Amino acid sequence: MTLKVGATTQYQVLETFGGPNVSTLDGEGNEVWVYDRFATVSYDKSSGFSIGMLVGAGGGDVAGGAGLGFGTRKSRSEQSSRSMTLIIKFGPDKRVVDFKSRSSSF
Repeated sequence: MTLKVGATTQYQVLETFGGPNVSTLDGEGNEVWVYDRFATVSYDKSSGFSIGMLVGAGGGDVAGGAGLGFGTRKSRSEQSSRSMTLIIKFGPDKRVVDFKSRSSSF
């Protein structure tokens, strides 16, 4: 969603972001909504190799075989965190009059 001053309504914000974490009034009587979101992203990264050999022999109705294989696998897990704060100010007509956002990753 793209917030547009004078165009985006409270209803549209609610439909997109859900309810705010904090709702208050500023010194001028405008309603202010604050959204604080935090996410942790983690993933496993694996790499490895393997080598295999299959030897078989057969004749007539008889078949035989032997197998040999080995491999290694390395696994690494990484995790990152992200936070986002969005502050939206609404005018008396319930439309956005100002907004600010801040995000960080660590």
